[in-house]
Amino acid sequence: MLPPVTTTTDRMATADVAWLHMDRPDNLMVVNCVFWFDAALDAGAVTQALADRLVPAFPHFGQRVSEPAVTVGLVGPRWEDIPGFRAADHVVSARLPAPGGDEELHAYVSEQASVPLDRNRPLWQVHVIAGYGSGSAVLLRTHHALADGTALVQALLTLVDAPEADDLHAGQRPLVPAKERPASPGEALLAQGGRLARNLLGGWASALNPGRALQNTLALPSNWAMLNRLGFSQSDEPTPLRRPLSGQKLFTWARSVPLEDVRAASKRSGATVNDLALTAIAGALRRHLEEQGQDVSRLTAVVPVNLRAADAPLDPEQGNEFGLAFVRLPVGEADRAARLTAVRAAMDRVKATSEAVVVYGALSLMGQSPAQLEQAWIALFTGRASAVVTNIAGPREPVSLAGVPLAGFVAWVPCTGPIGIGFSVCSYAGKLVLGVNVDRALVSDSEHLLSVLGDELEQVVATAGAS
Repeated sequence: MLPPVTTTTDRMATADVAWLHMDRPDNLMVVNCVFWFDAALDAGAVTQALADRLVPAFPHFGQRVSEPAVTVGLVGPRWEDIPGFRAADHVVSARLPAPGGDEELHAYVSEQASVPLDRNRPLWQVHVIAGYGSGSAVLLRTHHALADGTALVQALLTLVDAPEADDLHAGQRPLVPAKERPASPGEALLAQGGRLARNLLGGWASALNPGRALQNTLALPSNWAMLNRLGFSQSDEPTPLRRPLSGQKLFTWARSVPLEDVRAASKRSGATVNDLALTAIAGALRRHLEEQGQDVSRLTAVVPVNLRAADAPLDPEQGNEFGLAFVRLPVGEADRAARLTAVRAAMDRVKATSEAVVVYGALSLMGQSPAQLEQAWIALFTGRASAVVTNIAGPREPVSLAGVPLAGFVAWVPCTGPIGIGFSVCSYAGKLVLGVNVDRALVSDSEHLLSVLGDELEQVVATAGAS
């Protein structure tokens, strides 16, 4: 039987190629998002929303990746249309075993997280999960080559029930209009060159300090010096968090806490909500390592930094627009107030430099290199860190899917290279949720680590609120 005929439509952006080739057997580059609802969802209605709203707004969700034998320069992976594509082929209906609580949902998500996505199909899958208490849950799995966390939140907002009139949901960006007709070969070549230039230069204009964008772009020697320093600086101390990975993951998350309480404490202390969360994560890692008989002063966390301009429309065909910053967490500091001060200083350093932007540019360059070279570069960079920490802001107002109100969500970007532990800080409708993603070879009891993290956040908020 002959394979279905496909039509090549677009070359993959080089930053997206970099994430496509980061897949490792023990660390899949898949973003996992869990949504939960207090009432039952209809799988057919969810499938219809995917077909009618998500795929038209984000065309790559209806395309698969065509890989060349070797990626070099302008010869790289392409997005291909799939004639007869059906969103229903990417929807799985499941039911949790009794009693259908958080433990059963955590186990289901953990089991699925170790399953690779089929490279012969569009790189996403949705699980509509019945039997979660009196309601339902949805697991959305997307390869990082499709989108980063910010873009996935916008994808979610295309799925939720339409608001009254034409108002956008809180936090939703307008989308760049989709192409109305296929580009001619000449236009496609020009567009390809434009995307390449944007990846190498234009994306830098979204630096954390926009006024320094031109300086950052032109100061190539200093940028290369920064990359050299990041790649060859001292690695974290040997700890149980840096052992070889098994590839078997554990995903857990805590009950939501009022975001306003955390925000109020952060304002009183002159910090940010993210500063408080990082301080709690540093405290949880400190306590975890102490239980393992380890005395560690500092650990490095990789923190994704969104590089999109705050008011710019979202381009659904530009999946990843974020850089990576390396933040030293003061896990050896027992005093929570002093730990918060150290975290603030570390984050202020990240905000004052172009580190995340330079790493984004390097990722774009690596996306034009053979996969083996890219893997070696990623291992060099991320091998000096011990954890990944991400912050994802969801809608500020409650939304519904297929007529059912969304109660909460949590999402994890994948751990990179040899890193086997990740933390997630997610906000939605005035609530904050903390999540933990660990490799079983590093942490055997993720629920205990999550409990410690929740306790640390409570203590940090109390300490900051009294400042």
